[in-house]
Amino acid sequence: MHNTRWESVGSVRSGDWDQKTPSDRSEWLNDLLFADRFEDSVFHQSFEEHYQNGSPWSETELVQTIKQNVSEDDPYHSCTTVAEVDQFFESVDEVHQSIILNGYQTQKHLQKTAEGRPYAKFKSRVRDEICIDIGRSGEPLFVDGKHRLSLAKILDLEEIPVVILVRHSKWADEVN
Repeated sequence: MHNTRWESVGSVRSGDWDQKTPSDRSEWLNDLLFADRFEDSVFHQSFEEHYQNGSPWSETELVQTIKQNVSEDDPYHSCTTVAEVDQFFESVDEVHQSIILNGYQTQKHLQKTAEGRPYAKFKSRVRDEICIDIGRSGEPLFVDGKHRLSLAKILDLEEIPVVILVRHSKWADEVN
């Protein structure tokens, strides 16, 4: 559902979408992001290497692979150059430090703090939140917010807010 997530917010859908790996990303990126468990993904393990073992981002498999593959045609979070990738991961370090100092804050709260007013639009408010879908058996399916999810896990946060995007019709029928 990743590619069409904003058109799907709040919807109930049938089908087998909850049993597939998103296919709107490059194969190299899917290899980094997905594993049977989020904690086993190259993505999360690279975060652990950096934050728990002190490895520079440039020595993690995640950043090395991104730098080898990122381009105008295949960006990573709008980064198309190695320099932009380095800047992006510096910003991840800033988020990590902010969570340590201020606790985990929603984008809505961060916006209020930064500009003195809340986001005007729902999409903007949840754009950088941890987003999940609910599968046919009621299981949460991770959609987006992997950087924040990894940081929350590494910092051993007990509770974090999530945004539910799509619910599978089989589950929705059972709870109604």
